[in-house]
Amino acid sequence: MNHNAAEWLDVRYLPTFDQFGRRTGYAWFVVRCCPCHWNIRVTLPRATEDAAHRAMAAMLKVAA
Repeated sequence: MNHNAAEWLDVRYLPTFDQFGRRTGYAWFVVRCCPCHWNIRVTLPRATEDAAHRAMAAMLKVAA
């Protein structure tokens, strides 16, 4: 199973944390949504949903 395939990636608005585990806010992330890697973040936080979708599109383009 390719865990970075398009059907296993999603864009979600999730909390961000500092180095001590304290919540610092929310941001947009590309995450894996396969059963074995549920909600694992695969990008750095993005300021907008559109930026996260562009990051996901770039990942899929490189993988093709």
